[in-house]
Amino acid sequence: VAPFWKDLVCSSITRISAGQLPSSLDGGIQTMVIQFVDISFWDSEAPGYASTETVSFEARLRADGQISFSYRDFEDALDWLYWTKVGVETLDGQHGLDIGLSLPFSAGQPFTAIFTPWFLPLGGSSGELGSEEATSLSFLLQGSEDRQGWLTLSASDPSGGWSSQRRVRLLQQAFTFSWYVGDWDPCYWTSCDGSSQGLRTRVVECRGSDSAAYNAGL
Repeated sequence: VAPFWKDLVCSSITRISAGQLPSSLDGGIQTMVIQFVDISFWDSEAPGYASTETVSFEARLRADGQISFSYRDFEDALDWLYWTKVGVETLDGQHGLDIGLSLPFSAGQPFTAIFTPWFLPLGGSSGELGSEEATSLSFLLQGSEDRQGWLTLSASDPSGGWSSQRRVRLLQQAFTFSWYVGDWDPCYWTSCDGSSQGLRTRVVECRGSDSAAYNAGL
């Protein structure tokens, strides 16, 4: 997790704190907050290598997987913000997401960036199993877009002499509805009388992504 990946220096005015929010806040979800206040940029020509320009930011790590980064007090340090890396990365470093260049630092106003996972474990994602025991893991998929990813399952014995790992591919195909409009049938006349009216029909129905027809009122 990289809320502000830059060469930074603690000065005499810098304050760093960490703690867990009370359960009554942040929707009742267990949340860890790490806060950096007035931390300086590294400056080779400044006393203690601490620039006079500072930035304040915090990271919130929620038990449901959501991560948020909040920034303030950087209005006087805009020249130092270029090429700052902000994002997340897998534990093995093989995959990551850097959104630093897309963040609105240049606007000079406080803001928050939120990372919300589309795949969330329901309940504990780790535990112990006895011999011949089995367990079930439940997950929640979020969003209305097609997505895919990998779930890594790791296991080991208490002694550390045995371990195993398996990667499972996950694919979410969002179910969608759309209107289907068929072609017009041939025109049928009710009689040979030239004053009669012809009749043409066509199919108009609500269909799901499984091609089945559904009641439009659903």
